[in-house]
Amino acid sequence: MKILFYSLLTIILLLSGCTTPQHDVNVPKTSLDGDWKSTTSKATLRFEKGKLSGNDGCNQFVGSYTTQGDTITISDKMMSTMMSCPAMEQVGAFKTALLNAKIYKNTTKSLELISNKGETLIELKALSNIPEEGLYRIKHLNNGKKAVISVKYPITIQLGTDGKMEGDTGCNHYSTSYTIKQDLITIGFPATTRKMCPPELMEQEQQFVNALPKSFKIARNGEKWEIRDESGALQFSMLKE
Repeated sequence: MKILFYSLLTIILLLSGCTTPQHDVNVPKTSLDGDWKSTTSKATLRFEKGKLSGNDGCNQFVGSYTTQGDTITISDKMMSTMMSCPAMEQVGAFKTALLNAKIYKNTTKSLELISNKGETLIELKALSNIPEEGLYRIKHLNNGKKAVISVKYPITIQLGTDGKMEGDTGCNHYSTSYTIKQDLITIGFPATTRKMCPPELMEQEQQFVNALPKSFKIARNGEKWEIRDESGALQFSMLKE
């Protein structure tokens, strides 16, 4: 009886080992979380724990998504700004492709959003989570009066590989030091030249110089970088040239 029992047990184990599963889920190697840029347009996307935001090349938008295995469902209930731009046809095509995406395939450097027919709808490349060395232009600036304003006169930041920061305030040249550690940037007190300029320009320069010598949280928002204080208030935003 023992021989018969073990023989039957062996047959059962062999048969169960040969069984083919009905569905082999292709689980992605990496998380979707992060910032991505389209390889064919100016559109950018941020995936962050079920929240989706980005710029379609014209308007900012926010929405939500869910994933299971290698499948993705992007909600069609999005909120968006309503600017009109020259390339509205391209913008519309991007939004349509985004909502039709059903599968995603990603690595640490690239992401493909794919239709349920296997057609690649959107190809994206990963954006760095810390600023690279190079030249940046200030887009928005905290005026020190609890308001963020658009910069009227060009302000630049040059991030060097040696921890040196320099640029132009729109009136004078400045230089200082900086360090970046994870999501924190610390900027030293700037030294500036002493040229006199029109009052409005001098006021903007003072607002910028006053904002610099601190430690800030730094985060990417599409192609822009946002520099915020401990309370979360935006101090300035910058775009790489």
